[in-house]
Amino acid sequence: MDLIKNNIKQIDPRIDPTELNSFIHLIALNVIPDKNFQCFKCNARLVLWLRKRDEKSLPHISWRCSNGKCHGWISCLDNSFFGNFRKPLNSLIKIIKYWCCQISIVKTVELLKLESNIDVSKKTVALVFQRLRDVCSRAIRDDRRKLGGRGTVVEMDESLVFKIKYNRGSGLKRKQIWVFGMVERKDFGLCHIQIVKNRKAETLLAIIYDHVRESSLIHSDSWSSFNKITEFLDLEHQTVNHSINFRRIYL
Repeated sequence: MDLIKNNIKQIDPRIDPTELNSFIHLIALNVIPDKNFQCFKCNARLVLWLRKRDEKSLPHISWRCSNGKCHGWISCLDNSFFGNFRKPLNSLIKIIKYWCCQISIVKTVELLKLESNIDVSKKTVALVFQRLRDVCSRAIRDDRRKLGGRGTVVEMDESLVFKIKYNRGSGLKRKQIWVFGMVERKDFGLCHIQIVKNRKAETLLAIIYDHVRESSLIHSDSWSSFNKITEFLDLEHQTVNHSINFRRIYL
């Protein structure tokens, strides 16, 4: 962090020290780009300065070109998650912390006011929470890691998310949603959950072959779509017949 500070030609003394330390730390983690500490227009050294977007907004940290003829301004948070919001960096970090602790939107607003005397609207907190969920969704979607491996048990099953009680009523017109999930049976095991259009073999087997390593031990129920699991990959398959019991495995 000291090396990063040394690369910055000048730092505005009005910048809050905790805000500055958070900013430097995020640069060190590559969460916020450092802009190479040079102006993209004239390649002059950049300085950290407080700037207000308008009269109503709060001052925020920005890069300012040190060249007297250029005077270019660059937002420090551009091309980062934090650049989506017009809030101080420490406020956003606290909101992220509360989201990680699974604290509700209303409670987050109350805690920000009580603990840090920060006034943030429910709308802002809800937007940050939504953006965080989007980031997690993209990370899961792009994650190509596979489950299982030699000697590892992968349990799988499909489930109907929406079902009408007694099979009667206007809810019968609603579309049924099937979800297929797989999980490694071990501490901190990986899992994969996906909405599927149906429970046919071609649908479920394609997901299994894409997300399960060879030599894995598969545990499933006796649904007919799982019967051909071992035909195309080197997998061991054991089943449980729920019409008889819930735990005993059949080879």
